[in-house]
Amino acid sequence: MTQAGVETSAAQAPEIIDLRDRSASTSVGDPGLRPLRRVSDRLRPFHTAHRRYLEVALYVGAVVGAWSVRFVQDDAFISFRYARNLAAGRGLVFNAGERVEGYTNFLWTVLMAVPETLGWSTPLFSQVIGIIALVVTLAVAHRLARNVLDDDVLAFLAMIVLLANATFLAYATGGLETMLQTMLTTAVIALLLPVGRALTGRTTFRRLGAGVLAGLALMTRLDSAVLVVAAVVVHTIIASRRRSRGRRWSAAVESVALIALPAVAVVEPWLTWKWSFYGRLLPNTFGAKAGGSSVWPIAFGVVYLAAYFVGYFYFVLLPPKRGDRASARRLPGLRQLMCIVPIWMFYVVAVGADFMEFRFMVPITPLIALAVATLADAAATLRRQVWVALLLAFASLGHLALPSLGYPVTTLHDLAIWPAPSPYSLASMGKQLARTFPGGIDRPGQVTMAIGSLGALPYYSQLPTVDMLGLTDPFIAAHGERPRFYYPGHVRMAPVDYLVDRNVNLVASVRITARRDALRRNYRISELIALYPVVDLRELPERARVVEVPIDDANAWLAIYLTPHPEVDRAIAEDGWRAYPIDRRCVPADVPALVGLFGTRSCG
Repeated sequence: MTQAGVETSAAQAPEIIDLRDRSASTSVGDPGLRPLRRVSDRLRPFHTAHRRYLEVALYVGAVVGAWSVRFVQDDAFISFRYARNLAAGRGLVFNAGERVEGYTNFLWTVLMAVPETLGWSTPLFSQVIGIIALVVTLAVAHRLARNVLDDDVLAFLAMIVLLANATFLAYATGGLETMLQTMLTTAVIALLLPVGRALTGRTTFRRLGAGVLAGLALMTRLDSAVLVVAAVVVHTIIASRRRSRGRRWSAAVESVALIALPAVAVVEPWLTWKWSFYGRLLPNTFGAKAGGSSVWPIAFGVVYLAAYFVGYFYFVLLPPKRGDRASARRLPGLRQLMCIVPIWMFYVVAVGADFMEFRFMVPITPLIALAVATLADAAATLRRQVWVALLLAFASLGHLALPSLGYPVTTLHDLAIWPAPSPYSLASMGKQLARTFPGGIDRPGQVTMAIGSLGALPYYSQLPTVDMLGLTDPFIAAHGERPRFYYPGHVRMAPVDYLVDRNVNLVASVRITARRDALRRNYRISELIALYPVVDLRELPERARVVEVPIDDANAWLAIYLTPHPEVDRAIAEDGWRAYPIDRRCVPADVPALVGLFGTRSCG
C-alpha cells in the first residue's frame, strides 16, 4: 500500500466512528459516506460546551412559556366544585346529598381540595400544580429521549419540539388533570421502555415503580389504562424474547405480575370506596358522553386526528426519499415507543375524541416529539431542516393565535374563561347569582338552576344545579334527549318534564345575552332555542317565562323561569330583573345556523 493510500484510510476512520456515534450522519446508500449537514451536528459543539446552561434554560423556558399562555377552562370548575364540597364535609359530590361521580379525574379532584380547605384560589393553585407537573414531565421525557435516541443533542432538540407544541404547553394549565396524567403515563413508559441497555440491572425495581405510577395514573384518569397497558405489552413481549425459549412464558408472567401487583394495590382501595360511595365503578360521565351511533363518533374522531396532524403541519416531515428516514429506522427504542402512539390514536377515534383544543393528544405528545425531532433532523439538507422547523413553529403559533375554530375543536382562546373580570364572564354571573340568592347550597328551599355550561357558574353561585347534559345526573345520562348532530360531551339534553319534576327554577343551557329593550313585550320560542336546544320548547308549562338578569344598563343574561320561586319573584320586583311571557310562535330566522344543525324539535 502506498503512503498516500495509508493517509487516505486514516483520514476516513474518524468519519466511521462519528457515524456510529451520530455526530456525523450520512446519507443511506451513499458510497462516499459523505456527512450530511444537520442541525444536531451544528449544535453539538455548543451543546457540549454549555450543556448544563442549556438544560436550565430549557426548564426556565418551559415555566415562562406555560405561565405566559396560562388559562383555566369552564370544565375545570366541575372538579373544583366537587373539591369544595369535599373540603366542606359534604363528601365528593356536586350537589349536597346526591352521590353521583360526575368527574373523571379522582386524584386531581382530591388534590384540588387542598386550596379549598386552606382558602386559597383553586384556579391559581391548579395552574401552579400543572406547571410543576410540566417540569417533571419534561425531565422524564428528556431522560426517555436520551435512552431512546442515544444522542444528547437530538434529545435536547426533541424537548424543544415538545415545548414548541402549543397544545402541550398550554395544557400545563387549563385547570384539568391533563398534565398530571401526561406526567404519570410518560413516567410509566420511561421506566419500561426502551427494553435494552436502559433497563439492565434494575429491571425489577423499574417494573415495581411502573406499577405504582400506573395505579396513580388510573386514579387520575381511567383511560390512562390504554397507554399503561400498551407500554406493558410492548415491554413484556420484547423483554421475554430476550430469554431462552423455555423461559419466555415464565418471564412474561413475571414481568406482568411485577407491574400489575403494585398497580392493583394502589387502585383497589379506591375502587372499593367508589363502589361503596357511588354504587358503581364507572363514572356517570361514561354514559352521558356515549354517542347513540357508533358511526358519527368514529367519523368525528378521524376528523379530529386529521385536523391535529394537518394543523401542526406534521405532513412536511414526509420526506421525498426513503433514505431520509434511515436514522429513525436505526433506532429500535424509537420503534418501541411508536407502537404505543397508534394504540392511543385508535382509542381517541373509538371514543369520539374531544371538543377541547386537542387535549386528548397531550399524553402522547412527548412520544410524538421524539419522532418529529428525529425525522426533522434526518432531512436531506440543512436548508430543508430550517424550512421544516420554521413551518412547524408557524403552525404551533397559529394554535395560540386562532380566535375561534369551533369545529372540530374549541380553540385555546375560546376555552379560556378565567381569570375574566368582565361582567359578562361565567364567573361574574355566578358571583352575581350568589349575591342575589345568598346562603349557598346548604340553604333550605334554595333556588335551583339547570345549566349546560356546568363549570364556573355553579361553582361561584353555589346554587343547587342540574346538569342539562347529564354529567352529574344519572337520569339525564340514561334518558336525556339526543341531538341529531354528534359533538363530544354533548350527546344528551335534559327533557323539559324532568326539569319540571325536579322543581328547577332557572334554566339556561348556555350563556346567552341580549340587549335590554324597553319596547320588548315577549320572547318567541325560536329566540330561545340557543338557550335550550334539542328539546321541544312547546312542552314548556304555560307559567314559564323568560327573565333578563341585568349585566349592565344595556345588556342582560337570559334564562327561562320554569318553576315559580319567591326569591326569583323578589329579584324581579326589587333587583331589576325583567320577566317576559313566551310567544309560542317559531320564526326560522331566529335560529342560529349552528344551533339548527345541532337539532331542535321546537320548530318541527
